[in-house]
Amino acid sequence: MLSSTTLTLLLLAPAAPVPVGPRPAVAADPAKLAEFGNLVGAAAAQLAAHRPDADETALAVGAVRGLYETAGEPVPAELLKAVRDAKRHEDRALLIGEARGRLAPAAALRGVRAFLAATHGFRHAFDPLSGLTTLRSGSSVTVDMDFSLGFELDGVEGQRVTAYRLERQIAAGQVPTTGLLGPPPRPDTIASPASYPWRVRRVLPGSPAHRAGMRAGDIITHMNDAEVTPPTADRLFGKLTDPPDGGVDPKTGVLRAAKFDLQLRRGTATKREVLVTDDYTPTNVAGCVRRDDGTWDGMLDPVRKIGYVRVGAMELLTGEETVRVVQDLAERGCRGLVLDLRWCPGGYVDPGTTIAGMFLPEGAVIAKVALLPNVAERETEYRAPKGHRFPDLPLVVLVGPDTLGGGELIAAAFQDYKRADVVGQRTAGRAATQRQYDLKFGNLMFKATYGTTLRPSGKPRHRTPTSSPTDEWGVRPTPGLEVPLTPAVAAELRGWAEEHGLRPAGSRAGLPFDDPDRDPVRAAALAHLRKRLAAAPAAQN
Repeated sequence: MLSSTTLTLLLLAPAAPVPVGPRPAVAADPAKLAEFGNLVGAAAAQLAAHRPDADETALAVGAVRGLYETAGEPVPAELLKAVRDAKRHEDRALLIGEARGRLAPAAALRGVRAFLAATHGFRHAFDPLSGLTTLRSGSSVTVDMDFSLGFELDGVEGQRVTAYRLERQIAAGQVPTTGLLGPPPRPDTIASPASYPWRVRRVLPGSPAHRAGMRAGDIITHMNDAEVTPPTADRLFGKLTDPPDGGVDPKTGVLRAAKFDLQLRRGTATKREVLVTDDYTPTNVAGCVRRDDGTWDGMLDPVRKIGYVRVGAMELLTGEETVRVVQDLAERGCRGLVLDLRWCPGGYVDPGTTIAGMFLPEGAVIAKVALLPNVAERETEYRAPKGHRFPDLPLVVLVGPDTLGGGELIAAAFQDYKRADVVGQRTAGRAATQRQYDLKFGNLMFKATYGTTLRPSGKPRHRTPTSSPTDEWGVRPTPGLEVPLTPAVAAELRGWAEEHGLRPAGSRAGLPFDDPDRDPVRAAALAHLRKRLAAAPAAQN
């Protein structure tokens, strides 16, 4: 999870290869190599100043490893030894520049990609979960680039986004060309990170794309009457990223909306949609039926008064959205609640503590923090904040292998306090707590692990590379409530849930996820909760 300044690991995926443009390899300019070494060395010094547990030597070694890993070449042992033996900052910077020079022909390191590779290599001084954060434009913890329209394209993620944004900034003169080999990029030569054809990878609930009815799998064939083809894709992507009529009005300081006329292909059918950029906030909470006003009705079993709430990523407003759905259910006489965390990757800290705190006493310890040695952090625990309370509402929590970070934190707290039964499969065991550090170049931030969160009881939740299945990590279902799923069924259920989350306001069209009996985990949770309510009906009225 993450607060405004503190991160908890969400999901670590291998960085996608960064696309490179057609520019040829360039010869190594000694002055530029020295600049590059000094630039990386300065970033290492900046990071080491905030993290005394990682010295500059370890960071310099990591930078060299990052360069060679990105280039796909083995690291020369003699070069690593020289970096480790170097006593002065200046000597380490020269060796980093030498490493860049040896790899000058590597296409994967052209331009700003070399700096990204070196600084991402700093993770070797911490752990595999540390590394460069994606250079996002908004506050969302899960959206890399959605063009303020609410859809993501295949390939547009991770360091591909970061490299593209930096190159655009360099081409616009907003970031210096310090340490870059070769001429600076021009806007018309920057390679798009998007795969071709432009396939929609994800649509964000609550966005203009959602309201327009776009779906994952749609192919964008035309934009503003221009066909998206291999020769035009890079230029059109630049206009999608930085629309000529968008941005901040220099006279008024007001964000100007940009309009896009998109032609889509879905299977054999085609359609046109006009989307206007919007400073929207993704909605990551769903109930059962979306009302005409866009709010969710969470009553899953109207006869027995059992509610259902599904929580995705912990964005800034996720806690408030969850409170609204549960409060609505409580006002309508809800007697039991199914809280679905199966696809919750974590996110901001506050929404997670808000959700857990709804069902626990005020001030209850939700999680403890085990700090790494020599880190200058003060957080030792998270507690339930003030707010809405439903202390007696019978509760069942759904979890699975895709429940990470904050989702696990909530489920573990409920389990330790015996507040809820847990149904599903064992969670992933991701409990790293991380903080972002400014590298003072192009707004790049490095996230570094400084500890792990523990259960309220003090038992570990984090799964390490050496953890065995019998060790304490993650959250296990309550005995007797484990529901095994095949990978195919699990993937199908996730797809159904994503489709359900994009249900248009007021729509009554039937969807597969509407029927809980088609979902083995929800079916088991409902059966268990109905049995509990039947055994003690008087206590729930």
